[in-house]
Amino acid sequence: MGKLQSKLKHSTYKYSRPDGIIEERIQTKAFQEYSPAHVDTVSVVAALNSDLCVSGGKDKTVVAYNWRAGNVVKRFKGHEREITKVIVI
Repeated sequence: MGKLQSKLKHSTYKYSRPDGIIEERIQTKAFQEYSPAHVDTVSVVAALNSDLCVSGGKDKTVVAYNWRAGNVVKRFKGHEREITKVIVI
């Protein structure tokens, strides 16, 4: 087994402190799922402001994405090669 399996021997639900008090961790949904903006690997992401980001990837597409609303604002197609860098000015 790999390293991950060896670490699963320890309980991740309860942690004890040096003073003997046991703390319980409540599981919460700590992630948000979004609809895919690309059809292949994303190579680069840059933030435009607190709501918008721009990403580029192996699908030769640059996408402006509103991550708060969870939707694509604009899709820039037509590049001949994969996108490896984006610059926000």
